[in-house]
Amino acid sequence: MVKLNPIASPNVGQAVKELGGMYVLVRAFGDEPVRLSVVSDEGPRMVLAGISGATISLPREWVYLFDADRFTAMREAYDRKESESLKSLWKNSVHA
Repeated sequence: MVKLNPIASPNVGQAVKELGGMYVLVRAFGDEPVRLSVVSDEGPRMVLAGISGATISLPREWVYLFDADRFTAMREAYDRKESESLKSLWKNSVHA
């Protein structure tokens, strides 16, 4: 399960702005799609931030490129509890 660090750095907002507000997808508990912002790319790990500014460092293989249409389809499948459709969407997602 993806859990955000509740202690956010005061520089998170600046880092997100410098990276152009790049969004990525992560797979949370129950295959829930979550959109996060990239704070920094550290090679094998990426530091990401949620809306609150809380950060998390995840292995790159747990992070996917953001596509608005795919995210919408994933959210809809998740909300409708269409697990097979959601699994297929995750399977065809591209790692960051």
